[in-house]
Amino acid sequence: MGGLSRREAVASAVAAIAAIGGQTGFLARAFAATEPLPALFYRLSQSALGRRALPRGFAERLLPHVLKEAWAEKHIRTALSIIGDESGGGPEGPDRVAELVAAGRLRDGEAWFVRHLVTTYYTGIYYYEGVPPVQLGGRDALIWDVLDGLITRPGQPGLVAGYWAEPPVDPRTMK
Repeated sequence: MGGLSRREAVASAVAAIAAIGGQTGFLARAFAATEPLPALFYRLSQSALGRRALPRGFAERLLPHVLKEAWAEKHIRTALSIIGDESGGGPEGPDRVAELVAAGRLRDGEAWFVRHLVTTYYTGIYYYEGVPPVQLGGRDALIWDVLDGLITRPGQPGLVAGYWAEPPVDPRTMK
């Protein structure tokens, strides 16, 4: 038998595609073009917030509100494509995304959209001009991660009347 084995042919094809994709962002754009929009939205949310584990239920409740705006799908795809191109397709975090926004690498619309996503995930409330604010899930709001150990989430026991008069507690020593 002469020529390439199946394994060698596949390895050569993968190497060629990786070389093309690594230089031009081709793979990130091609994958983004075929990936379902909810998955793209979740990946963009992960990149903008620098968190792998986001509350999926929150993202699923947020997406229909976002998609009511005519520009939403374009901004989701474009912002994720730019973030992917700038990182070589790797995962991003909020510091890197903020750098891209500050450097003007994300266009005004995409930069606004990324900021809007971060605000919505942290507050748990979807705001958009001309639309009444929508409460998407107070307990899933990321602000509670920041405040953990300082105050309790709504509906959870822990604070008693007059707690504010007690000396402050160091959250690092709480059990």
